[in-house]
Amino acid sequence: MPLNKKAQLKVITDSIINILSDTKEVFNYCRYFYQPNNIEERDYANSNFSIEIIRFTLWKQTIIEIAKLFSNKSTDKFRISKYINNLKPDGYYGDLKFPVKKIKEYEQQIHSLSSVISDILTIRDKLYAHTEKIFENIDSDTRVTYNIIITFNQIQSLINILNDIIVDVFFIIFESDLDLTVPSETNKINILTSLVRLRKIETEDLIDYLNKGK
Repeated sequence: MPLNKKAQLKVITDSIINILSDTKEVFNYCRYFYQPNNIEERDYANSNFSIEIIRFTLWKQTIIEIAKLFSNKSTDKFRISKYINNLKPDGYYGDLKFPVKKIKEYEQQIHSLSSVISDILTIRDKLYAHTEKIFENIDSDTRVTYNIIITFNQIQSLINILNDIIVDVFFIIFESDLDLTVPSETNKINILTSLVRLRKIETEDLIDYLNKGK
């Protein structure tokens, strides 16, 4: 028996939630490695080639994941524009009576970040097509990739919009609260803290060893 429309929407929404959760996890770790807890950790990260590779890999994955949701390609079946259009009165899920006012608010918010979304999609296409790392850092918030500037705050704004849409759909259509918190938001990320501590221990051990040899 085919699923009714409400059940179909739930399946699609769950898929979007999975992509959003993946986006948030890689983004939170990416931001952490670019914006460590203190100066000591920042200096360690900035001087460690392995951390630099991890940073870029997480940034690349952040762009790829969030682009899936803000894509304008028909091949990206879970793009948020299609999802919103289907919620409209004349859309596939129109008979579920999702408030038109809410839809207009989402579209206005997305439109206000249209240039950022366009830049993300451009970078995504380049990252798919090429493997070379063409990027630089202006400061702890700003990434420059292929001469395109995107900040962590802009990425966070897009994530916030997605959060709001999905939470509203759950509350209004599925009549249920939804917690979209991911582990990286509730558990402190302290990888660099551990690495800095380890380096201190190794340095102290080396000094002790050299002193004993005198």
